[in-house]
Amino acid sequence: MAAKIKEGLRDIKQGVLEKLTGPKYADNLLGESLQDQLRKATAKELVGPSEELNSQVVDTINQDIANGKDSKEIVSLLKKRLRTDNPHKQWLAVQLVGRVLRDCSAGIGLHTEDVLQEVARVMARPAKADSDA
Repeated sequence: MAAKIKEGLRDIKQGVLEKLTGPKYADNLLGESLQDQLRKATAKELVGPSEELNSQVVDTINQDIANGKDSKEIVSLLKKRLRTDNPHKQWLAVQLVGRVLRDCSAGIGLHTEDVLQEVARVMARPAKADSDA
């Protein structure tokens, strides 16, 4: 009887751990969220695109898609970074989106057109540079 209880508790514990490390909660418990990584990769303090940060974003996106995260949510985060009001951040976001489309095309595939339309909007009407520079 005690063995069955222990086995049941172990199964419950394993189930809870799987739920908490699944795509919905993994970002908050195990490291930086994709949104935070995107912010870092498009920070205005960067002189140019960071290969390390961009690789980290690509790896996270591929991992999120493999874990079942909705690619539409990922595309939404990318489009949000493209819509920033700082031209330097927009340029970094365009560079990052190019890398994501190149290296994550299988996962983003259905939404590639949406992302490219947003890039076209940004290129047609980029954010205005600050006048105090």
